[in-house]
Amino acid sequence: MKYVFDETKFVVLDCEVYRNFVMIALKNINKEEIIRIEIRGSESSISEKNRVLLKKILSSRHTFGFNSINYDIPIICAMLQNYKVSDIFKVSDYIVNTRIDGRKVKSWQTMNHFDFNFPDRFVHF
Repeated sequence: MKYVFDETKFVVLDCEVYRNFVMIALKNINKEEIIRIEIRGSESSISEKNRVLLKKILSSRHTFGFNSINYDIPIICAMLQNYKVSDIFKVSDYIVNTRIDGRKVKSWQTMNHFDFNFPDRFVHF
């Protein structure tokens, strides 16, 4: 089987997390448009419309980003599992401040700690 490189499927992503605001930005490398999915308010969670949109993008594109495996992927999992912004902030705090054997936590450790499921058909590097 030969892999056909399709550059239209590559999307860079980045998440930003604050106590009362969460955002994921996604940009196809061949287009100028940036898709932003925002959640405002510490007790708010992702809307169903945005959850569907995010799942659609993640299942149909190849995503990548800086430090995204250890940070952004667990944050995205929290968003998709309907975590409130205040709880997503706790996940972020865990990722940033937790050390295991003197090293920053890896995505699988965060995923296990919070019992996250990896999104279906998600291709990320």
